[in-house]
Amino acid sequence: GGGGLAIRSGGRARQTKVFAIGVPVLALALDRAFFAPTWGALGRRRWWMHAGLAVVAGLLLYESRSAFAAGPASSAGFSTQGLTPWMYLRSQPAVLVHYLRLCFWPDPLCLDYGWPVSVSPASIYGWGAVIVGLLAATAYALYRAPRLGFLGVAFFTILAPTSSFVPIADLAFEHRMYLPLAPVAALAVLAGHSVMERFRRRTVADQPAGSASIITADAERIFARRAMLVSMALAVAMVGGLGYRTLTRNGELSDPELLWRQCIAVNPTHVRPRTHYIARLIAKGDVDGAIREGNEALRLGPHAAELHSQVGLAYLKKGLEADAERCFRAATEADPTFPFSWFNWAGLHFKQSRHAEASRLYRRALAVHPQHVESWSGLGWSLELLGETREAVTCYRRALQIDPSLVVVSTRLADLLATARDASIRSPAEALRIVEPLARRTNGRNPYILDTWAAALAANGKRGDAVRIAEAAMKLARDNALRSRLETRLAAYRNGEPIQGAQPVIPPGPEDAVDATPNAAPEARGH
Repeated sequence: GGGGLAIRSGGRARQTKVFAIGVPVLALALDRAFFAPTWGALGRRRWWMHAGLAVVAGLLLYESRSAFAAGPASSAGFSTQGLTPWMYLRSQPAVLVHYLRLCFWPDPLCLDYGWPVSVSPASIYGWGAVIVGLLAATAYALYRAPRLGFLGVAFFTILAPTSSFVPIADLAFEHRMYLPLAPVAALAVLAGHSVMERFRRRTVADQPAGSASIITADAERIFARRAMLVSMALAVAMVGGLGYRTLTRNGELSDPELLWRQCIAVNPTHVRPRTHYIARLIAKGDVDGAIREGNEALRLGPHAAELHSQVGLAYLKKGLEADAERCFRAATEADPTFPFSWFNWAGLHFKQSRHAEASRLYRRALAVHPQHVESWSGLGWSLELLGETREAVTCYRRALQIDPSLVVVSTRLADLLATARDASIRSPAEALRIVEPLARRTNGRNPYILDTWAAALAANGKRGDAVRIAEAAMKLARDNALRSRLETRLAAYRNGEPIQGAQPVIPPGPEDAVDATPNAAPEARGH
């Protein structure tokens, strides 16, 4: 029956959202508000259903025990770094009041608050008294007017997993309100209806003495006219105000730079939005602005690994390699488990042709993030340039296992399989299977892919086709190193000579290459 379906639905909810912990409380309040005439009747009719839902919630709580007891690096749980349950609990009243204010006028909105832990007694106990009062009002309403009480229960129950005493790394995030907003909106509508009903009764009571039926009819007409005017005024005000705020917010969300500037304006001391803002400045080419912003941010957050890494990238773009290395080193010291600091530092050494050091740093990145495909690619490049072909092939294969769409990695793997000196590594047939679809997919417009295609054709004994493809690559090539290699290989194809062991050519950046693809070379990136 319906009770069994409710229990099964609770079980499904347990597999999707942690909010399912509150389902028994919500179901109990809903049952009393809309179905059971008294609490006693509720217990007699459907006690087994509520007991089943409680068991489901208990299972979810048991399954979540590892998160609650997680280590210091966790983003949630009783061991969350820097936050105790009391610190989290005492900060939530101010957060909840802020959420409620945003329900009625959503400004300012902020993607990343960096909400501070409450320390002043006024904030802790003042806002705490407000929340305790709302909880008491909810309990009273649930007893005297269960349907109104249900709205309060829904609001607090849905927010409980993220806004109670279980620490989460971020004290406030607006998206936590997307479900609790519904009962607040419903309560606002009901409050508006109640005000209008009082207004109607007062209109009727204010009419002069006379025939009761005439008084009632006239009063209703007067009320209808006034209600329509008031309703239209409220609708225009709400639709206009909230519509305008929606348009401005959409503008903020469509412009990442503006979005992060707005976060900085809300909390100038929060480092994370500044880090993302620096990344946007680097992306648009404002390196000097990124360095200025980075130095200011480092004054606020000298131990933020990601911030040091981003500032290092800005210095690298500026050509200040010593400053970049200093920042990357500081990033790895601030947080050795942040993989992108190692990756970006490795990219600097790669750029400096210090491939042995680059390979060591790529391995450090992979030690903390084994699925980081760019580090596998970078390690493969470094090993290939060091002449360690077998290990380079292994790295390229690992990168393609993670992301088979990497065009340049596929091209480098195919080139090695076609030209490796070691016969145990060479596999001309596999090389051709890899590179031929890439050449067709790029419509024969990428000279690096055409060069590898020609090498694979020659390795498979199709030297005539290899000459034709290599000549097409020569017409497209603008990089001197690639042109030099193509000339050498063309001569070998024409003379029937082997081409094993050619030095790899690093493709230029996307702005310089013909139909260049991402992941062209393992340069440092913004993470």
